[in-house]
Formats: sequence, C-alpha cells, structure tokens
Amino acid sequence: MSYITEFRTPEQKSRKMLREEMVIMQLEMAIKKEQFRDKQKIKPQFREILVEDEDPTKSSDLVNETNDKITDTLNKFLHKIRF
Repeated sequence: MSYITEFRTPEQKSRKMLREEMVIMQLEMAIKKEQFRDKQKIKPQFREILVEDEDPTKSSDLVNETNDKITDTLNKFLHKIRF
C-alpha cells in the first residue's frame, strides 16, 4: 500500500488556521451570549404601573410649602437627573 502524503502550501496552512480560529471565536461568542441570556432570565422583571394625578399642581404646591433648604436640595437633585 502506498501512502500518499498531502503537502499543504503555507497559504493553505494559514487559511486552515484562520478557519479554526474563527470557529473557536464563534463558539466562545455563543457561550458568552448564552451566559448573558441566563443572567437576563434570573433578574426579576418589574412592571410599570401608570398612576394618574388628579391635580398635577398638587405636588409642586407641597414643595413650595416646605422650607428653602429642602426646596434647594430637591432642585439640585432634579438638575442632576436632568428632569
């Protein structure tokens, strides 16, 4: 039985190595995606419930009735969150 050896050119070797590296990278990405999905499933989901105010000026009246220090603190906080 004669053995036929297959010689690869350097270009063929590098292409094969690149393909193997791409497969490894794709598998790693698939694992990371699955881990991310698992983390998302674990976190509790919160539902937003809309509450309608009967009088929208009521809350601003309450702020005006408080002392100046609380009003300043509230205004700074609202400015920080860009409300």
